[in-house]
Amino acid sequence: MNHYFPNEERIKLSDLRRFLQFRSSRRACRFWEKYSDDVRFAEVYIVERVLLGRDGGFFVKDHLMKIIDDDVLHLSFSWDTLGFDWFARSLFEEFGDHAR
Repeated sequence: MNHYFPNEERIKLSDLRRFLQFRSSRRACRFWEKYSDDVRFAEVYIVERVLLGRDGGFFVKDHLMKIIDDDVLHLSFSWDTLGFDWFARSLFEEFGDHAR
């Protein structure tokens, strides 16, 4: 992340979206390059925006941004449980003991 956002400790979801839009507009000119970082940023954006339903004003979760920088963590991260855990936690917060 520091490579793409050198002066930022945290970035907002809207900043990540603008970054991805900028990168995708330049991609046609560099067709043969690898875009593994772009894919990782897109994964984080999709998780934040679609799976967790957060809007552009929210900061991207720190542990999700670390996934971009760490190859081992990226390959071992349990993407499927992230959404389920968030959903289960929100149900419990909404309905308390009746959600069990």
